[in-house]
Amino acid sequence: MKVKNFFKRFFAGMGIGVGAAIPGVSGAAIAVIFKVYEDIISAVNSFRKRFGYALKVLIPILLGIICAVIPCIFLFSFAFEHFLFLLISLFAGFLIGSFPGVTDEVKGVKPNTKQIIIIIVGALFVIALGVLSVIFGDAFNLQGLFDEMPWWLYLVLIPVGALAAVALTVPGLSGSLILLIIGFYRPLVDHAKGWASAIVHGDFSHIGQLLGMIGCFAIGCLIGVVLVSKIMTVLLKKSHDSTFFGIIGFILGSVVVLFFNYESTNYYKYWLNMPLPEHAIINPYLPWWVEIIIGVFILAGATFGSYMLVRTQRKHNQLSPMDETVLCYIKKDDEYLLLYRNKEKDDINQGKYVGVGGHLEKGETKEEALLREVKEETGLELLSYQYHAKLLFVNGDYKEIMHLYTSDEFKGELIECNEGELVWIKEDEMLKVPHWEGDHYFLNKMLNQKEYFEMTLIYKDDKLIKATDGIENAL
Repeated sequence: MKVKNFFKRFFAGMGIGVGAAIPGVSGAAIAVIFKVYEDIISAVNSFRKRFGYALKVLIPILLGIICAVIPCIFLFSFAFEHFLFLLISLFAGFLIGSFPGVTDEVKGVKPNTKQIIIIIVGALFVIALGVLSVIFGDAFNLQGLFDEMPWWLYLVLIPVGALAAVALTVPGLSGSLILLIIGFYRPLVDHAKGWASAIVHGDFSHIGQLLGMIGCFAIGCLIGVVLVSKIMTVLLKKSHDSTFFGIIGFILGSVVVLFFNYESTNYYKYWLNMPLPEHAIINPYLPWWVEIIIGVFILAGATFGSYMLVRTQRKHNQLSPMDETVLCYIKKDDEYLLLYRNKEKDDINQGKYVGVGGHLEKGETKEEALLREVKEETGLELLSYQYHAKLLFVNGDYKEIMHLYTSDEFKGELIECNEGELVWIKEDEMLKVPHWEGDHYFLNKMLNQKEYFEMTLIYKDDKLIKATDGIENAL
């Protein structure tokens, strides 16, 4: 495992862990911002088939989460009591400043009416969770129940963990906020902190309860992550852009919820000298007006800092301008439509079988290019399609991003293509006909796994010298 890759994922894991511990912040949204979200989903779904790859992705992320969550349990308990507004201002600034990096995932895509509705519904759904936490937060006080820890409470923690994992896996939803709404957040944090502190000071009387509580909750989280990851894989594959528009809506809503949830409204009540719940522990160190002023500066500074990081990443990606293309493999029964390139003498693909596709035109989205290229080269009109992968081809100074699609729903009749001969090839023969050496790697994945993936194929003088998962390091 490359050291750079390890630390990139480790620090992403730390960000995810810190975000997941704060009500209103989505750990999965942090994963999107750090550009490791699709890696995580792919690794979870391919854990059995590609065990080594999954471990390479997940281990540094999990280590980062653990290293962040443990101190956060103590730090956030302190911050929640004394500096809550400053804390949420910091994370709101981080989300706002990083937001343009999230929208890069659908750069060039003009949202249609359906996708605009998806954004609005996503934002309103997350805001509704914040409203529910304010309305019902006082109704659920499980502190006394956690003091006794009856045996059935351990079993209850499994579905609770699964519910929290849903939010951990869907960007924009806050797992800790959902725990707050159903009354489990503060009991889990307070008892984990109290029992851990007792163990550090030599009191091991609660070690069984601590391990049982964390273990059952972790089992639930694992179940939730696996199930929801499979659902997200299908959504990203079949409706990549619409899914990311939904994620954008969730993240927009989470910025609002950061400032309006059960914990934050109790903090505001203290400022206004309003009655507080008996179990609320709030003791701000700063006058309210001082904390608001400092919070505004922190919000502005965090927004500026995180946006500058996004700009730096964009500039890095622009240092090596590259072509962007689409490639589609159309399926009918057990056969795929391939283009045998045999008509142009100077064709770099001369004598090889490839899918149909071509370059994106200026101002064109990848979906628009897909439909246009397929129509121009085959005469067929795609009725549906699936987004399989993003591929990076490198050959010397030349770089090309290729978006890989398949389709099994279309209408129309084949036409003669001026670039080659269109032929139907049986699926089990696809890897046997002449093709680029690197095509073997992504075709094998496309045919044998359902998960979205990314891959880099590096050539030298048209000969493949390296094929690796992911594209980030090669840009």
